[in-house]
Amino acid sequence: MTLCVAAYSPKYRTFVTVSDLLLSNDYMSAETSSMKINPLSPSGRWVCMFAGSPSIYSSVLKRIRRHLHAADESGASVRAAAENAFREELNHEIEGKLLSPFGLTRKQFLEQGRNYFGDEQFTRVLYELNAINLNTQFIIAGFDSDGSPNLFSVVDPGISEDHLSLGFHAIGSGSPRCVGALFGTYDSGLSIVDLIYRLCEAKFLGESAMGVGKKTLVDVFSSDGIHQGLVPDLVEPIRAIWQKEGLPPMPASARDEISRSLHTIGWTKVGSDVGDLEIGASDTALDEPGIKEVMQKNSEELNRLTKTGRS
Repeated sequence: MTLCVAAYSPKYRTFVTVSDLLLSNDYMSAETSSMKINPLSPSGRWVCMFAGSPSIYSSVLKRIRRHLHAADESGASVRAAAENAFREELNHEIEGKLLSPFGLTRKQFLEQGRNYFGDEQFTRVLYELNAINLNTQFIIAGFDSDGSPNLFSVVDPGISEDHLSLGFHAIGSGSPRCVGALFGTYDSGLSIVDLIYRLCEAKFLGESAMGVGKKTLVDVFSSDGIHQGLVPDLVEPIRAIWQKEGLPPMPASARDEISRSLHTIGWTKVGSDVGDLEIGASDTALDEPGIKEVMQKNSEELNRLTKTGRS
């Protein structure tokens, strides 16, 4: 439960990331100073964000860095390191939680488990094995040594998905609302300042989801590995401006239209059963030309929908 989002600006060859600082589990949550974004290497050209278990994230992050220690920082190498690290951690979870009481590794179980357990118990354990997930998602963004951008995610069971063609991606419980907002506001030609604002706006909207914290961290970086950012205290003035000026007010004409068209409806009993009710317009003053006819059509449609819902 969290919200992390990253977007790429092709025009300015820069990544912008925004994340909350809330850590939570099944029983509690707390705003912290723990960042959900970390560099993958000293070059600063690659970052990793997570949504899920902090302990799983820490372990996978260490594994990725070990894989990259002896490899270049190309997109292919980083993606392979992330997938392998995720799968190694998943394997570690499976062996620790499920197979360690039997003294078996995952490889030994798959190769010899049927002979060891018999068909029935082997099938049961295999079902439990397949149900184990890390339940932690990752966004990885960064640049090859030649400056080529990369944006992808890694999810259970260790599969990566590219998001560079879309230009942005979000993970965590607030991601549906966040992504929905960005589909309407993201543009590859936005300035960095505008892109920061749009990502902050999408994050603010995503806070309506359970488990998304109010504190917001912004990180901006390009292929030179130099990072700029906004700490939570500096994001709050942006939130205040967005709340005051960014949310579109209701047009007066829409308010007038709703007030003009809204009418009273009444339920009329038309049969002996409890559900034998029919909606109809019960307004007595329908003086404006055309409104009575519209009200009647509206009532008929409401009546049709309620009958469909009961059937």
